[in-house]
Amino acid sequence: MEYILHLYQRPNFPIIAEILEIVNLLTPEWFTPNVPDDTRRDLLFQDVLCLRQDGKLVAFLVFTSWDGSLHITLMGTHPDYRGKGLGFMLMHPFFVSCETSRV
Repeated sequence: MEYILHLYQRPNFPIIAEILEIVNLLTPEWFTPNVPDDTRRDLLFQDVLCLRQDGKLVAFLVFTSWDGSLHITLMGTHPDYRGKGLGFMLMHPFFVSCETSRV
């Protein structure tokens, strides 16, 4: 299975809706009830790395910069895609990008 990684800077509504769909699936197990509303607001000002398979969003990593440092604010994987190393597939390019931007 091929996965496509894409960076969205200040994502638009269709991507936000897809992210919120995963957040809502994960909220009972992983997140507090306020996370979906907080995420909706955060994505107005933050960036997101999205991982897709066959056009479907399967994992995401939301991040921002404060005081010159990058901060991951939320990360999630669709429950049907857990255990496939998708978190690593998001984290690795994120960290590589952080390292190369410091040089």
